[in-house]
Amino acid sequence: MASLLRPGALALLCLPGLSLACGPDGCEGINEIDLSAAALSCNLGQLPFLSPVNDTRTNLALLLGDQQQMQLVRRADPDDEAASAEAPKPPAPLNVPFSTTDLLGYSWHYARTEQSAVYAQLAKQLAPLGIDEEVLKQAAQRSDAWLEGRCVSNSLQNANDFMQTVLSDSALADTDRRELISQRLLLVGNCKADPAAPDDIQAAQNPVVSAKEAYQQYLNVAAAFYRGNTPDDDLGSALETLAQSAVPWVAEAATYMSGRVSLVAAQVQAEGEYGDFDISKVSQPELKAARQAFERYLQRYPDGRYASSATGLFRRIAWMTGSDDALAAQTQSAWSALTPADDAIPLLNEVDGKLLRDEQKTYRAMPVLGLIQDLRWLRAADYSGDPVQLQADDISRQLQQQQLSATDADYLTLAQAYYVAKDYTRVVASVPPLPAAGPLTLRDFSAQMLKGMALMAQQQWPVAKAHWQQMKSLNQDALRDQLLQIAQAMTLERSQAVAEVFQPDSWIVQPQARDLLIRFVAAEDTLLALAKGQALSESEQRTALFTLLYKDLTRGRYADFVEDARLVDLSASLQQWQRYQQWQANYDPSVDTSDFALGSTSQYPGIFAWQGQAVEGAYPCDSLQQTAERLAADSNDPHSLNCLGEFYLRNGFDQAPLGIRPSPASLAGTEDRFGGKAMSRLALYRQVMDYPRASAGDRSYALYRAIRCFAPSGYNSCSADDIPLKQRKQWFNTLKREYGSTPWAQSLKYYW
Repeated sequence: MASLLRPGALALLCLPGLSLACGPDGCEGINEIDLSAAALSCNLGQLPFLSPVNDTRTNLALLLGDQQQMQLVRRADPDDEAASAEAPKPPAPLNVPFSTTDLLGYSWHYARTEQSAVYAQLAKQLAPLGIDEEVLKQAAQRSDAWLEGRCVSNSLQNANDFMQTVLSDSALADTDRRELISQRLLLVGNCKADPAAPDDIQAAQNPVVSAKEAYQQYLNVAAAFYRGNTPDDDLGSALETLAQSAVPWVAEAATYMSGRVSLVAAQVQAEGEYGDFDISKVSQPELKAARQAFERYLQRYPDGRYASSATGLFRRIAWMTGSDDALAAQTQSAWSALTPADDAIPLLNEVDGKLLRDEQKTYRAMPVLGLIQDLRWLRAADYSGDPVQLQADDISRQLQQQQLSATDADYLTLAQAYYVAKDYTRVVASVPPLPAAGPLTLRDFSAQMLKGMALMAQQQWPVAKAHWQQMKSLNQDALRDQLLQIAQAMTLERSQAVAEVFQPDSWIVQPQARDLLIRFVAAEDTLLALAKGQALSESEQRTALFTLLYKDLTRGRYADFVEDARLVDLSASLQQWQRYQQWQANYDPSVDTSDFALGSTSQYPGIFAWQGQAVEGAYPCDSLQQTAERLAADSNDPHSLNCLGEFYLRNGFDQAPLGIRPSPASLAGTEDRFGGKAMSRLALYRQVMDYPRASAGDRSYALYRAIRCFAPSGYNSCSADDIPLKQRKQWFNTLKREYGSTPWAQSLKYYW
């Protein structure tokens, strides 16, 4: 369940560079790390404590991590440099705040890693049989496609069970192995339109056949099953025969597949054209047959190779029969059995989509869901926008009805006081002092987070700062450490101590937090120190220098710009910036990327090495450095002001190159310590237009450019100022009347 836009806890939307963005969903350029609002855009804002704004799957994952049943901190494989199409690099480590997609993406890597191991094993085993590795590679590529419904099991990993059995069966000749395995590889990933599938399954009628024929009959049935156009009664009859086979693997697989066939038959009428599922249209007789078939399988093979899958499908059967309590009990068993070696994401998705679909229902068989549901009801509003929030009486009632554990009720009582009642005094008083040693359990850590946030809400900055510091000393978790860094950074920012974040002994090294403070809050002396080498990384140093030079220019501090620009070799930096643009435009592998961080939020100060150009109508501009020097000598120099505007225009400075400023409640949302007011491009033109000694050429060009700010939509693209149409018309008439002979006046036909 996605998190809602509401008062809650720390959240991040996007951390963009000049061109970096979350994606085409309207969240480009937004920067939010917030203690009081969550993010719906980009589905970001996931935090490593029990937070109402987390996706329910995130809170479930945190609980598994607390029980040592799931590993949230990803670790790179030692040989990840050898990544290829068959062996991908692991996903990047989670950074706080992270997205639900980042969390769930680990499941994809889990499957790809498993497939990589299977691929490597088969590549060695199949070569002696004369099977071309290209056939294996194509099967792996098809296995990577989106497999759903009955086809979900037609992956290379699942097919490997058949192939390993064939390879080890001494009753088969190598020619038999080559033929059977080649057929199975051709079937991998081919569903519903498989040219290799036989026209019928009549061959699967006799259990007393050779081993080769038994495997072949099973392949025929499997191909017909995945193709999906053979009557289910034919498949069922064939599988009953194969279940009596003298070949053990065939007999077991056929017994299991009988349940799969009945389960698919039960769902056929319930599946909509566009992937929707109407549970009311499920065939209950077929569902009963599926349950009986899986029961027979488990009776015959209690420790069989498909026992885990059969047990998991009982949960789907319980869901389709509306047996929610049975589903909860079965899910609790699966939940308790998870280990860090398992891929927990499918179970989290299953819980989220089935047991949590009724937002008010809890289950005694799985009491942890009471905590998850109640956290959702601490949000400010439900999906309809109506305020529906958890009250203290609700928690007491659920505790009495054994829908919550006492520990969970205690935490929810604190959370309700913080998020709903906003009784910060009660929160601070109710949370016990931190222990002398750690680590903290998830619920204890979450309670201490609420206490620190309540201290901040009370503006008890020194106490809050000490609280975060002590929590860090007890912490041994990488994700929690990032969260504590963000909380401390916000505390320092709001207590007028931003400079402490960037001191050499600062423990705040979280890149996103530092980046936001550099771009939007840091004072000039802090930016200078970072630009001169006090930064943690080259990327951070570039961002600080870019921000320093940008603010020098936009605040009219031209002499400072000239001086500060000496901190960097602008020529070399320009080449670096151009290479970055080339790579970003084409993802050109020939570009040397060794000296810049691809996709980083940092900006490249080489953009300030702009050499000027002859612009429309031959209005010449010198380099930005020369332009700034002239403005340092005379801040009203009309030609230089126009050329500065030209630099803004040609380099996209109208589009907030530092990103969209965070909201006041967010990290880096307080006042900019750099000082001064930024001048927009339109403000530069108006300064020229108002300057009595401006030449006709300079004033006419300024008028032309000011009017063009509104082309073609009528909206101001040069500043946030609302310029009335009457004013734009006056500029247009002045340009036409007084400077009609200039190329600017002659080329302009509208004033928008």
